[in-house]
Amino acid sequence: MPTPPPNWSQIARSSSALHFHLLGMVDFDSGQRLQEQLLEELLARDDTKGYALFCEHPATVTIGRQGSRADLLAEPVDFTSREMPTQWLNRPGGTWVHTPGQLAAYVLLPIDRKGWSLLEYRTRLETALVGLATEFKAPALSHPESPGLAGRCGQFAFIGTGCRRGITHQGMFINVSIPPPALRLVDWGTHDGRVSTLAAHRRAPTALSSVREAFVRHLAAALDYPRYHLTTGHPSLRRTVRKIYVFTQPAAHSA
Repeated sequence: MPTPPPNWSQIARSSSALHFHLLGMVDFDSGQRLQEQLLEELLARDDTKGYALFCEHPATVTIGRQGSRADLLAEPVDFTSREMPTQWLNRPGGTWVHTPGQLAAYVLLPIDRKGWSLLEYRTRLETALVGLATEFKAPALSHPESPGLAGRCGQFAFIGTGCRRGITHQGMFINVSIPPPALRLVDWGTHDGRVSTLAAHRRAPTALSSVREAFVRHLAAALDYPRYHLTTGHPSLRRTVRKIYVFTQPAAHSA
């Protein structure tokens, strides 16, 4: 009887590593579809392989399970003129703005196979965020009413993650250097009504690339993945051209 050929498919190869994909700017819908594809792959596996997708999004508003249209503080024409679509998502959390300058981190991993509850998993995500803030000399705290991380100027990191059949999806959003006009478009649902950025908390310019590099390390450690791999892009994403509305910082005035 002939020997069957080796199976080199992704599912056939066992893995206990966390695979980071640094995607750059990604249309929101494309990012959601990629998550669905990777979630289906992980459901078909029996190991602890995980994925973390890091990207930015063009200007978009998402409304989670705790959000509503009442959270939109600007007029409809303001969103239309900025070409900002509104997406309703089945995720925890309220209404958030996504725009260049915010790091989106989507994490997909089998918490059932890791032996974690969803609460423990969220606690580990907050541990990663605390480690990131500490490294940037910007100590901050989490709050049970608004998962994420808040500093002296307000909340700058948000957690909105869920679990489907033992696999996590969605993730975190870190406002690194979003201009104030973007922050004022919605009610973010923070426990004290304030929302800010990591750059404002540090009172210093903060490069998103530096935050991304540091968060890779802190997230892998908090999720107990001593082995992780970095990849730029993903073969399932196709590059498209779309006009992106860019918020500008107000000009500084000299005395």
